[in-house]
Amino acid sequence: MVFDLPGLQVKNGRNVKVHDNQMVGNNHANFAPEGNMVADVAPGTGLMVMATDHVELLKNTVKDNKTYGLIVVSFLATGRKLEDKDYDPISEGVYVHDNTFEGNGKEPAGKRGQLLAQLLGTPMPEVIYDGIVNKDKLADGKLRDENRVVFKDNGPISVVNIHWDQLDPANLAKSKDKVERNPKSLEGELPSLPPVKLAEVK
Repeated sequence: MVFDLPGLQVKNGRNVKVHDNQMVGNNHANFAPEGNMVADVAPGTGLMVMATDHVELLKNTVKDNKTYGLIVVSFLATGRKLEDKDYDPISEGVYVHDNTFEGNGKEPAGKRGQLLAQLLGTPMPEVIYDGIVNKDKLADGKLRDENRVVFKDNGPISVVNIHWDQLDPANLAKSKDKVERNPKSLEGELPSLPPVKLAEVK
């Protein structure tokens, strides 16, 4: 998980590079304490990015996670009240490329996962994006490249933009026409993030 939460002294993280990992069969029951934000994460989540900017995911193998291969969301999609005016709730500048996704989303678990399965069907798409953007950053209806979420060279997988802010959770059947499957707007390339270098590590 790559995420930022409101109400903390340190917030609005950025410049995170996640690479060369194996996220395979991450299907254990979620044991976080009830009420904790992490307790809302569905069992069977391979990768999640929430409310963090400039994230690069590359050369990861994400396989056999029963709910999500990858989900990229805003804090706003959690349904929780947001009172921290200094907190940026939207994921921006996320670049997902050259990863391997396989066998994810076959048995969606958790309240949110099961809700999305009603919208998307089972197995669910390997990559799910909530589609929430900061409308103040739009120019002629489009985001600048540094604020986009884009995917490239992740194999023959399904990528969906569910447009969470346009859905009606009480009538998902009515909302299915809002879902974009493999939208061209999510294809692209962003500059690769530089490697992290620690001064005390040679």
